[in-house]
Amino acid sequence: MYQFSINDKLNRLLLKALLQLGMVNKEQPVTFDYDNQFIANEKYDATYSYKKANGYFPGIAQINLHPFYIENRDGNANVKFEQAETLERAFAQLKANGIKVDKARMDCGSYCQEVVEVASCNSNTFYSRAMSWKYLPFSFMKENTVFMILTALIRNFYVWLVGEIAANKAFGLEATSRVKKFVFRFVQVPFRWVFRSRQWHLQLFTSRPYDRLRL
Repeated sequence: MYQFSINDKLNRLLLKALLQLGMVNKEQPVTFDYDNQFIANEKYDATYSYKKANGYFPGIAQINLHPFYIENRDGNANVKFEQAETLERAFAQLKANGIKVDKARMDCGSYCQEVVEVASCNSNTFYSRAMSWKYLPFSFMKENTVFMILTALIRNFYVWLVGEIAANKAFGLEATSRVKKFVFRFVQVPFRWVFRSRQWHLQLFTSRPYDRLRL
């Protein structure tokens, strides 16, 4: 059984300090990040990790890149073990302080069904840097087959879409551009809806030639 160290009082203080310092604005939805970071050490209760050293493997939650919730755990603890419960406690602390989460971002260590469900229920958008088949989310072959086919479908569509957009040099994309650059160069666009001539029109605030695309 893995050993956890949870200090609710200090975690509440950690978040309160961010609010008092004005580093987090309750009126603006935040970006939530979570990761487990291995800390090598030779403390009395440090345990040996797959990282080939003794240490701890704390789970660290951040909002707008500021840490607000930390749970320590054994160095040999599987990062997926009870991670959903850790995230529920972190999200609950935000909710208790009236802080809303826009985006939740995690890496492959968070890619399992329970964690995805918790993150999706507590944020508007959930991102996982784990779109690979190394970490399959389900327990049985049938469900994982569906997952593999759908991710292949998404991958193929993405490659086609980026290739089509890259043909228009004005967007600054190449056919091999990764998702982060695609979102920054193509997806993120300021806009507003304008009502005129008895109907709504989408007005984009950009010099990029979206009107020339024929997808």
